[in-house]
Amino acid sequence: MGKWSNKLLSLAAGYLEFLGTKDKSSEQFSKDFYQLASDFSVSAGNEETLVSISGLNSNFISTQSLIQDLLRNCVTDQEAFKMYIARLKKSRANAKENKGAIMEGLKSYAKYGAKNPFNNVFTDAELDALKAEDLVKALHDLANMKHTLLYFGPLSASEFVAKAKPLKQGSGTMYKVQKAWYLRSSQPIKIKCCLLILI
Repeated sequence: MGKWSNKLLSLAAGYLEFLGTKDKSSEQFSKDFYQLASDFSVSAGNEETLVSISGLNSNFISTQSLIQDLLRNCVTDQEAFKMYIARLKKSRANAKENKGAIMEGLKSYAKYGAKNPFNNVFTDAELDALKAEDLVKALHDLANMKHTLLYFGPLSASEFVAKAKPLKQGSGTMYKVQKAWYLRSSQPIKIKCCLLILI
C-alpha cells in the first residue's frame, strides 16, 4: 500500500515525526530512541510504505516496541499539524521555481498524460480541508495491513522470527513473514541490525 492507493500516506508519514502518544511526547520518543542508540523512519512510496528501524542488536526488542507504540497510539497535535501543512505549501511554492522539479513534472506528463504520478497530490484547497485526525487514522491503519519484514543483522532467520513482535494487535493473522533475510558477518561480533517493514 503506497501513496498511489492512498494519498494520505505520504502526508501521514511526514507528520509522524511531530507526534507522541497520550503518555509520551514527541520529544520523549526522540530521547528514548537516542538512549537506545536507535533510529526510525517512515516513508510512503508509490506502491509501498516503508517503516524502518536501525540500531544496536542488543536493543532490538526495545526499539521495535518503541516504534510500534508510536504507530499504534500516536495522537494528534494541532499546532504541529498547522505548521506541517504550512511547510508543505511553502515547499510546493519553491518547487515551482526549481528547474529539476519542473523537468520531472514534464517527463511524468509526457509518459502518463494529464493524470500522472507527479500531480497525484492534494491541492492547497484539499490540504486546507484536511484534519490532523485523518493523518493519524492513516498511521493507525498501517498496523492492520499485511506487511513483509526484511531483516539485516546477526540473528538467524529462526531467531529473528521468534523475537519479532507483531505490528497488528488483536485476533486474526498478525503478519506474514514471506522470508526472513539475514546477513552474518565474518567478524566475531556483529552488533548492528536493521528492520524494514514493507506495507
